[in-house]
Amino acid sequence: MAMGLTAARVLEVLRNLFEERGFPAIYAILFGSLAKGVAHPLSDLDVRVRVPDLDEGSVLSLRIDLVLELASRLRISEDLIDVVVFRPVDVSARPAFFYEMLCNGILAWGDRRVYIEDLVKSALLNSDHNVQLRKSGYPTSYV
Repeated sequence: MAMGLTAARVLEVLRNLFEERGFPAIYAILFGSLAKGVAHPLSDLDVRVRVPDLDEGSVLSLRIDLVLELASRLRISEDLIDVVVFRPVDVSARPAFFYEMLCNGILAWGDRRVYIEDLVKSALLNSDHNVQLRKSGYPTSYV
């Protein structure tokens, strides 16, 4: 990660980027080590973007555009940027991952109401999943 790159700087760039470009997104989150305040020189930049139900081509195009724009504006290599674009169905399919991401990420831009709805949905689905694992006799050390 580029020296001197801070969460505050990335959040500012994300806000400006989404305001200026009008991407088909609902919200964007800064996630990972930079959001947690533990970034080091080998850290990448983790950004998660919630979109409505877009087709795969639109999702890929948005991801590429975001990586290129962020690299240019932050003056870092594209290789250091990890952008994941996700849809509502993805939250249901991987509740534990999304619960952790939404809890530990920083809302950079977008609809706070939808962000909270996704957080609650992922928390409930994750909790239900853990209950089912316990009921099935799955070792609690893995739950």
